Amino acid sequence: MVLNLRGGNTLGQIFSHSRRFDQGMGNIRPGQATAVVALDGSGDFEDIREAMNSLPTGGGVVYIKEGNYKYGAQLVIPKANISLIGAGKSTILTGSNGIYSENKVGILIQSLSLVGDDTIGANGIHFDEGDQSSIKDCWVTHMETGIMLSAGGGKDGVIVSNNFCNVCTYGIGTSGCEGVTIIGNTCISNTSNGIDWDAGSDSTITGNICNSNGNDGILLEGGTANNTVSNNICNSNTNNGITVDGGTETDNIITSNRCSGNTNADIVDTGTRTDLSHNITM
Repeated sequence: MVLNLRGGNTLGQIFSHSRRFDQGMGNIRPGQATAVVALDGSGDFEDIREAMNSLPTGGGVVYIKEGNYKYGAQLVIPKANISLIGAGKSTILTGSNGIYSENKVGILIQSLSLVGDDTIGANGIHFDEGDQSSIKDCWVTHMETGIMLSAGGGKDGVIVSNNFCNVCTYGIGTSGCEGVTIIGNTCISNTSNGIDWDAGSDSTITGNICNSNGNDGILLEGGTANNTVSNNICNSNTNNGITVDGGTETDNIITSNRCSGNTNADIVDTGTRTDLSHNITM
């Protein structure tokens, strides 16, 4: 269906706040966002929390235009089915702790840059419980954990893709998760592990780059089981490229990874019934 506007009307005339939407994605209002956040006054809100709280019970989209947003206290997702979408690395969220979602489904965090201040215990983006959610195309730096997934009884259907986590303690960290896909992320120059997979099961870690981290590129620990770690590049880490740590790690598949130049070893496996195949080490 095409809307025919007579008399030369434009979207800028219909929506007074859209007159400057030549910036960023352009023409956000028609079908692209429920609420627009902009520091220059060209959006619906200047505050991210106010925009999220304005959404109806069923959720919606908050589009955050370019700018440096100093958000203060942690940004808590207030309801299910919310998408926070930025303009890419030019949408900068600065604070001591980042975005937190607890037991919410249908959450999307996309195209944001989160810059912390190295506060102990701080997470750039933290999903605690909640399914059918995604974190994609984000940049996270100077947090204890760039992206954190945690679950008391399980976490299904979460995708973490194409994010860049560096100069954190852990690039991507997990605890007690299942049914997760971690794909295409870059975790470099973190002071501990690039990806720290703890007590998780039935998940996929594939196509990630985990180089030059202070401990392992990828670490499986805490009783992980039935995970597939494949097609990752883990080079020049201070300890190991990939570590399967301890006899409580069972039935994991480590395949088709490339690991070289790691200080201690390229791949270390002390797990039970680990399937090691087609990895390239140098």
